[in-house]
Amino acid sequence: MHAARATRMQDIVWGGRIRPTYQHQIREIARKAAHSEEASVRGSMVHSSVTVTYRFLDGGVWERRGEFGPTSGMRWFGTLAIAYLLYELGENPQKLLDASDLPSKAHLRQRVREEAEAARHTPDKMGQ
Repeated sequence: MHAARATRMQDIVWGGRIRPTYQHQIREIARKAAHSEEASVRGSMVHSSVTVTYRFLDGGVWERRGEFGPTSGMRWFGTLAIAYLLYELGENPQKLLDASDLPSKAHLRQRVREEAEAARHTPDKMGQ
């Protein structure tokens, strides 16, 4: 029997994009953690693309659909946001990101809750 191999960053992300195997999980984690969600559409009558961005902590996740090439797919950004996603996937971000100074899972979860609470008490720009 073979021992289970430890997850590597290249198992999750390749070429800056999140691998399809992880996209559903990451999308759900990001959607639940997000203090804001933005969607934008661009294109013409022949071609269009949609970008959805989930923002939390110092970054978030964005996903572009409808076009092929280097700007398509799902990506993550922000060290704390990536650490949060890795924790929620059950991984060790200190090891995967080679950063021993990252906050704990409990600390990041608390910050996400605080951001969500603050967002609930902030009037949206449409209502002003």
